[in-house]
Amino acid sequence: MKKLMSLLFILITILGAAGAFNTPQTYNVPRSFEFSKNYYNVYGSPDLKATIIGSNEFERGQTVTLLIDLMNKGEFLGFDTENTPSTQDDIYAAQTEIKLEDKIVDAIGISASLSADPESPIEVKSIGQQVGSIKSGQNSLSPVKFDLKIDKLAKAGEYTLRLDLAYDHQQNVQIIPIFSRSPLNPNHF
Repeated sequence: MKKLMSLLFILITILGAAGAFNTPQTYNVPRSFEFSKNYYNVYGSPDLKATIIGSNEFERGQTVTLLIDLMNKGEFLGFDTENTPSTQDDIYAAQTEIKLEDKIVDAIGISASLSADPESPIEVKSIGQQVGSIKSGQNSLSPVKFDLKIDKLAKAGEYTLRLDLAYDHQQNVQIIPIFSRSPLNPNHF
């Protein structure tokens, strides 16, 4: 246990040092500052659905691979305006924000794990898996595969398996205008 604590202390120390590299010694930031503006509040989120591919019926004593397809049925539910853009830079920032906000329904970095009740005659042999990301309206690039072993003394019937999914998703984009664009040439900085 003592070695583990020392290792954690060293890791925290290294991470702290990496974050401090090239950091100014003092900051001159007023108390009421804002790094960015939020023009819109957007509503919606990913909604992942799982479907078994192929048969869900197996024989006693079998070791099988269960294929599961994931689909994201996330919906963009709407938005309301928080700040009204007034300058050319604000209008450009607001337009950029609304274009980025539609990604609120994309599931990012999905991981999947399958489990069975401890009393179940089904044993899940596979560990959790990384699925990747799924945009709204799309399926996973390939099915998630879980190896199962059915006990040779299993009684006929239905058994419940639990599929746990974890993922990230974007929430509340805010834009930081850091340059001015010429109204005549939007590529000019």
